[in-house]
Amino acid sequence: MSAEGDVARDDDYRDLYDSAPFAYISTLADGTIVQANQAFYQLTGLGAAETLGKKRFQSLLTLSGKVFHDTHFMPLLQMQGHVSELAFDMVTRDGQRAAVLVNSKLSIDRTPVLVRTLIMEARGRRAYEQELLAEMRKAEEALVAKTALLNTLSHEIRTPLGVIGMATQILRRKELTADQEKYIGIIASSSNRMLEVVNDILDYSRITQGKLALVLREFNLRELVESLIESFMVKIDDRSIYIRGDIDPSIPNMVMGDPVKLRQVLTNLVGNAVKFTDRGGVTVSVRVLGSSHGETALQFDVADTGIGIAPSRLSRLFKDFSQADDDIEMKYGGSGLGLSISMKLVELFGGTIRVQSQPGRGSVFSFSIPLKLPAPMATGA
Repeated sequence: MSAEGDVARDDDYRDLYDSAPFAYISTLADGTIVQANQAFYQLTGLGAAETLGKKRFQSLLTLSGKVFHDTHFMPLLQMQGHVSELAFDMVTRDGQRAAVLVNSKLSIDRTPVLVRTLIMEARGRRAYEQELLAEMRKAEEALVAKTALLNTLSHEIRTPLGVIGMATQILRRKELTADQEKYIGIIASSSNRMLEVVNDILDYSRITQGKLALVLREFNLRELVESLIESFMVKIDDRSIYIRGDIDPSIPNMVMGDPVKLRQVLTNLVGNAVKFTDRGGVTVSVRVLGSSHGETALQFDVADTGIGIAPSRLSRLFKDFSQADDDIEMKYGGSGLGLSISMKLVELFGGTIRVQSQPGRGSVFSFSIPLKLPAPMATGA
């Protein structure tokens, strides 16, 4: 059987590349074209009867293209087995030139050896790239507009929320009936929740714009964790759950880092743990993983005995505007940004965050970050 017959019999993808938008040919080692798709015939103006087994690929090139084919293209193809985006000028049946980009690959796992070649019109490629660039610019402009809108709305909402907060504090100093106290409590709780959402949106906006950076300064790590726990103890005073700390005695008191952003991560994690825990409680642990070269690696764990998370839901946790479950969003509320922001802040520290959880048995959110030691401690290390 002829080589042409072998190709036609062996190639199971004829229908696929016959309908491809780019020209595609198979040639023997000497360049003889043994298979071509419709896009190739449209590009060159040739027909199958006058092409297959009768014309060589290099014969369709300009003189300089033929020289380049023989002196560079084929040696390079034989040496590395493939070539990518080499430019040629092809000559069509009516004598017109067509600038093309050629991608070729040797198929050596068969006899005879074939060269599979994809031919793309350079003008079409440039138009395609320009279209992609235009779409990218539109997407970038839409993102900038969305971010600006989020910033404007968030700042505009923040002011009246602050006024509501002050008003509820002033009202609580008055003598109130039980019902009035109840309604003011609802107003205060709702405005605080809304303020948390607004703050999350502002943080998310700054992070996506790359405007959030660590502000390094010396701070007392033990005091930061203990004061955080105390603040939550006040908030859960009317609930039958506990919150406690388990701080490794060997952790350094003073470290260098960004205490505001570290506290924000811990606040997000502890806040979630408290929110989803109805019995038992929450434990905040800190331990040293190791210290060297003026730096200490610390692991923070926030463990709760709450509702837990199904394994199938874990992948959604750290995505923007996402809750582990739609029912959770309906019941507990929230922007779905807290964990996403926490992950990005931990990454800003150069660390990683992870979670272990079982439905009905609680969750453990952990993150590890490196923190620098102040100069005297670093020298001592």
